[in-house]
Amino acid sequence: MKGLKFIGVCAAVMAALSIAHLIGNAAYDRPDDFTKPEQLNRQDCRVGVLAGYDSERLSRREFPRAQIVGFKEFDDAFMALLAGKIEAFVYNEHVLNVALRAYPNRLKMLDDPIARSAGVVLVSEKRPDLLPKLNSFIRNYRRSGYYDDMFTRWCQSDVFVPMPEIPVDGTTTNVLRIGTSGTEEPSSFYNDAGELVGFDIEFIKRFAQVQHLRPQIVCRPDETILKELADGDLDIVIDDYNANEVEVGLLASDAYFDSDVRVLVRNGDSSGMMLGSTRLGFSKTLIKDPRVRLFTTGFFTTLALTTLSAIFGFLCAWVLRLIVRHSPAFLKSALDGLLEVVRLLPPPVVILTFSCAILTSASMWTVAVAAFSFWFAAFLVPAGDGVRAWLPVSRVKLVELMQWTSVVGSVSVCDLTMAADLVCGRTLAAFGPLLSVAAAYCLMNWIVDRAVAFIERKLA
Repeated sequence: MKGLKFIGVCAAVMAALSIAHLIGNAAYDRPDDFTKPEQLNRQDCRVGVLAGYDSERLSRREFPRAQIVGFKEFDDAFMALLAGKIEAFVYNEHVLNVALRAYPNRLKMLDDPIARSAGVVLVSEKRPDLLPKLNSFIRNYRRSGYYDDMFTRWCQSDVFVPMPEIPVDGTTTNVLRIGTSGTEEPSSFYNDAGELVGFDIEFIKRFAQVQHLRPQIVCRPDETILKELADGDLDIVIDDYNANEVEVGLLASDAYFDSDVRVLVRNGDSSGMMLGSTRLGFSKTLIKDPRVRLFTTGFFTTLALTTLSAIFGFLCAWVLRLIVRHSPAFLKSALDGLLEVVRLLPPPVVILTFSCAILTSASMWTVAVAAFSFWFAAFLVPAGDGVRAWLPVSRVKLVELMQWTSVVGSVSVCDLTMAADLVCGRTLAAFGPLLSVAAAYCLMNWIVDRAVAFIERKLA
């Protein structure tokens, strides 16, 4: 009895510390919780932009006190935002929507736009005859409804749709030489089949069809296609250029595309929370040394995750034992099979499964606690009824749980929940390989489990 009392007191102390940490974390004002663009206008905010683009000029105008961080590539700025190296990323809404589709639970776009962006087509000075034809086509396609249809399909739809077939006049020998980057979704990019598609590609192919021209599209970096356009090697460049970004010596069409310039931020500070950020919990105010504070905050985060997972794991095991005891044989067999699979799977695979199954509005804490609790309960259920039967198993599994909720385990939770968002937001095709990995681990662990059990029986 003294041993049980000691365990109970220790569990109560750990639970109290965990709750205190969670309350301290919830009460702390997280700097990432932006709701309005004007909140970015302060010295401790880092706003990412693409260097040389109009969004950089607008950001410097709207956020004069913020630190403006320039990037050469969209992907670099996007990954810096996910990693917490910048607080916000300013760019055109239709491009940011692609990032939101991939990470619906990790990012959010602020409601208020900071400007309206007008996209234009660049025309070589050596082909001025194309400009009036292009402007006439733009006016007609906006009036006809083509623009609204294309904008909905490419820029607002959550489902990827194939680009329609646009026949080319086979009798013409006249070529329209077009330059684009082929790297910016949804304007100009390569799909999974390796085809160049996008809003810009469909638009310029429709223009070439009306003009009875054969489109000849080349993909080059921005600097290269602009030089080739100035030299007359290209007739047209279409690559999401803004009217304010047109260089001297180039002709620009009327606006063929409209998009708001918006701000993309992280959805709360969940990534920092899982990684034991120095901003979290009461250790921020108690400990001044940042190195010690990082350790203590990470320690309390691990303690909170482990304690909550163990408590809910015990409750889950108790409920599952009741279900097993009072269920018909077929349901009992199905539940035993499910628990056997969970026991054989590595915890990261369990986390990924829960990340895909739980609603996208769930936080990383919810996903982590739910996955670890069920994983913990799966080992307790076969042990029998009562705390005494569970203690030998729980002692070993609590150590494993502590390991999996440490910094390494927390990084896994971050990565896997983001991977689950990517799977759910884009395509179901990734589930095939994931299921194959799960099956392979199940088979390997089942063989090892049965082999050890056979040796134990022989040595008994």
